[in-house]
Amino acid sequence: NQQLQMRGVTGAGVPMPFMQHSHEIDINDVPWERRTHLTMTATHMRINKETGSVISILGRYVGPEELKTEDDKRLRLRVSAMSAEMLDAGVNMVYKLINDGNSYTWAPGGGLPFSEKVTIDIPNVPGFNLKYRIIGPQGGFIKHIEERAGIRVFLRGRGSGFIEGALGREMEETMFLYLASRDRESLELARVLARNLIDTVAQDYVDWGGGSRGFNSKSGDAQRQYGVQDNDLMTKLYGEQLYAADAMARAATP
Repeated sequence: NQQLQMRGVTGAGVPMPFMQHSHEIDINDVPWERRTHLTMTATHMRINKETGSVISILGRYVGPEELKTEDDKRLRLRVSAMSAEMLDAGVNMVYKLINDGNSYTWAPGGGLPFSEKVTIDIPNVPGFNLKYRIIGPQGGFIKHIEERAGIRVFLRGRGSGFIEGALGREMEETMFLYLASRDRESLELARVLARNLIDTVAQDYVDWGGGSRGFNSKSGDAQRQYGVQDNDLMTKLYGEQLYAADAMARAATP
């Protein structure tokens, strides 16, 4: 978390004497989605541009099992400004993001009011190439979800290759699909498509040999729920051309 402070905006975790006014806001218990937005460099730059105040990240995220930790170690933002007016504007903007995150969405897919993460609960082991199997040939599987549902999809988390602006590296959590949409209906459709994709890849993992590692695929339940069986799921969702390309790539994998 010291690195998190260092990756903040100017003055992250460091008092700035030339800023005569400051205020700290505890964001430790803010929902994950909004907490992520609040710690992004893009969010800090936008607040600075619109209010003149500067945002610094202090402390670290303290999980539920650590709630007895001293308050000065919890994750929070320091808003600093050269005037009381600038400070008030910056603080109000932060609270606006905390209380009504849909108004200021500057994470990937910025400007889209509805978002959700779908965890990819499949072991990311050498040789299986989980990232490729999720995005598909030339990103085709992700593009299919985007075009079918009319949303934005981002592969994030450990092993995704997605560099978080506020961290300067990947998120240290299980790989997931981040869905960003203009409306709830499109988000719901995208969630179904994303789960279908993940369930199919989970079955691929079992067929590849993951079952011998104690992994149990949940794809059967998803296939029955959506009326699709076995490899027809991949063909139905992504088309014969993409499926054939993926099959060729898998066949070429030692």
